[in-house]
Amino acid sequence: MKIKNRLWLVLLFGLLSNFSHSQTTATPSTPVVKLNVSGWSPNLKNYYIALFEELLVLAEPQFGPHVLAPVSLEISTKRAVLLSETGELPLGFATRWESMYDNIENSNLYYYPYLNRLLGLRQIIVPTSKLADFSNSMSFKEFRALKPGQGAGWPDAEIYKAHGIEVVNAKSYEHLFPMLLLNRFDYVPLSILEIDGVLAQINKSGNTYSVVPNLYIYYPIPVYIRSNKISTHTDKLVAYALKRYFSEEHKQQNQLLFDNHFAHAKKALPTREDTIFYLDNHALEDDLNEQFKHEFKQLYKLSD
Repeated sequence: MKIKNRLWLVLLFGLLSNFSHSQTTATPSTPVVKLNVSGWSPNLKNYYIALFEELLVLAEPQFGPHVLAPVSLEISTKRAVLLSETGELPLGFATRWESMYDNIENSNLYYYPYLNRLLGLRQIIVPTSKLADFSNSMSFKEFRALKPGQGAGWPDAEIYKAHGIEVVNAKSYEHLFPMLLLNRFDYVPLSILEIDGVLAQINKSGNTYSVVPNLYIYYPIPVYIRSNKISTHTDKLVAYALKRYFSEEHKQQNQLLFDNHFAHAKKALPTREDTIFYLDNHALEDDLNEQFKHEFKQLYKLSD
């Protein structure tokens, strides 16, 4: 009888131990936050991912830990918006062009100075052999007579066209620079935030291409985080984290993150002695165009 009782106690203790162990080791899986970075250059993708990782850290005390899952697909702008609206890709960075496709009932657009007003600041790439043809004393009339090359579907093309500038579209990004060497167009304008990475890539076999010094183009491009309203938890998390990230308390931290990713841009900023051609963005209202240009000039001390 005593042996039976002992066996029963051992069995019971074992069951309780197993139950206790399963209770302490079983934890709910960490929620995943999908971030759509499709269509952006490598420089910008890396920055957006790093920025969102910072946002998740700031949101953790209030919303708990989350895992970031960046998604990069070869899809059109309209397709990206559709995936956002259905909640399949609830979060992503969008320009004003993309937000024009949005059903505002399904999405919240969070605007903050993620890129320090610099996405619309363009420098131009030309064949090194033609660098002498470009000068910062060039007039706007002379500039307007030149043809920029654009990738297929790039919305920037419409800005140039709206200012009477003839645009040549390449079938794809990969075709742009071979076409430039063949004189199909005169230059390729790219954001100051990405041009260094592109130049390093296309000059792997020699100094074939150069950036024109002291000559810039600027047009306003607001960037938003598009957040699906249906994904209530994620949307609230983003709103909370953004408010903290862009507070005075974290100003130095977010500037450091930006500088770490765009060191070239900081060195290549224009001065008052440089030539900057200011263009309006046709997708924005007149007052927004003026506001963004004014803020850009004030921020980088390009006007009194």
